[in-house]
Amino acid sequence: MTTFRTVRAPWRAYGAATAALALGLVGIGTASAAPVGAPVVSGGSATYTEQAPPVPIGQDVTITGGGSFAGQYIDFAVSGAESSETLSLQTAASPVTTDGVVSVVDGSVYLGTGSGADVIGSIDGSSDGAAGRTLRVNFTSAFVNAGFEEGSVDGWTALNQQIDLGVTQIAGSTTVDTSTYPGAVPNADNNVPMWLGNLSTTIQGAVVSDGSYALQLESSGMTTSQGYDVVHGPAVYSSPFLASAGDSIYFDWRAYAGDDDYHVFGYLLDQDGNQLEVLDSTGAGTTAWTTKETVIPASGTYRFVFVAGTFDASGGQAAGARLVIDNVRVYGTKAVDVVVQQIARLLTYANSSDNPAPSRTVTVAATSVNGTGSAGITVAITPVDDAPTLDATSPLTVTNTEGPQSFPALTGTVTSTDPEGDTPAYALAAGTPDARTIGGIAYTESVS
Repeated sequence: MTTFRTVRAPWRAYGAATAALALGLVGIGTASAAPVGAPVVSGGSATYTEQAPPVPIGQDVTITGGGSFAGQYIDFAVSGAESSETLSLQTAASPVTTDGVVSVVDGSVYLGTGSGADVIGSIDGSSDGAAGRTLRVNFTSAFVNAGFEEGSVDGWTALNQQIDLGVTQIAGSTTVDTSTYPGAVPNADNNVPMWLGNLSTTIQGAVVSDGSYALQLESSGMTTSQGYDVVHGPAVYSSPFLASAGDSIYFDWRAYAGDDDYHVFGYLLDQDGNQLEVLDSTGAGTTAWTTKETVIPASGTYRFVFVAGTFDASGGQAAGARLVIDNVRVYGTKAVDVVVQQIARLLTYANSSDNPAPSRTVTVAATSVNGTGSAGITVAITPVDDAPTLDATSPLTVTNTEGPQSFPALTGTVTSTDPEGDTPAYALAAGTPDARTIGGIAYTESVS
């Protein structure tokens, strides 16, 4: 049975992220019961050799007492980070199905079930740990442009046309008309309007539930073919995303009557073309922002589909309305203390600097639904004495001619740069000690 309920939820999804480094598999053991509150985090220590490949640094991290991390995140950050520093997670070539094993593949975090692997989180698209940036793992499914904060419809496909539910194909699948129509509607949404009017899908910032932008689907200036018609359109569908059985999807919606009442519709579409209704509402006036939750019935790949529409409630044949969508997110319930701890133990550190600090602190900050706990990992860096670099010099040239010749002493200046700031010692190849002063400059070697 699929569960539906309407709630208020503050969480939001984040975009997809960069993949990290080498093979990463972590088995989950048993953990002793702990009071549920803000997570209790302990750090640890690790060593790193200057400019070496990434090394694991989170193997001693423990996380207890936080309860559920559904819709939340864990951050890893270098204190006073430099652009030469990189934080990442060890990765696997494919999701590991072993029960209780965490693996990271292409920016998504999986938890093995014994017969498969469920997505439980994703690496943030902006906080990806590269070039000194914080590394964040969101306990949400990776979702393109979830809150429309890119200020565009990127990641979504708009259909600015009439949508006849049960006839029109969306995302390659014929829609199923499960919408509830008012009693006065003569022919569901099958009639073609006398005048379709203007259908538009836009990003707007005036009315939002979160952030700065929301998605608006609008019809205006429409003339129905007869009184009391419902006309659907425009519509949008999302890029595909992974979700696991028992995960929850959320979105915020708001509808506006325009030239007449609104009639809005939405559903989830899986990879097999199955449709799960998530929105069906008709009314006059303007609704408040409402957060809709739906529990995912089976693990798989899904898309959101939202369809705006209008109902000619007056019978006068003028129609038009708006649907606004914001803050779409998908997250599961499997991210708990012991799982998040194992993710932290996949953490790696690297530094490309020629002259890094002798010690760095990496903060682990775990945020559950009950609060945030943090601790530091101390990374001791073993320096490597890098060779100095000689700066470019101008050649010293003499020209040989016939007959007796004499050449003046040739002088020049050689400079160098040392990565560690050491004072360099200079010597001439095949030089011999020869203390003399030329032009007020003391020299200690010469070459004949």
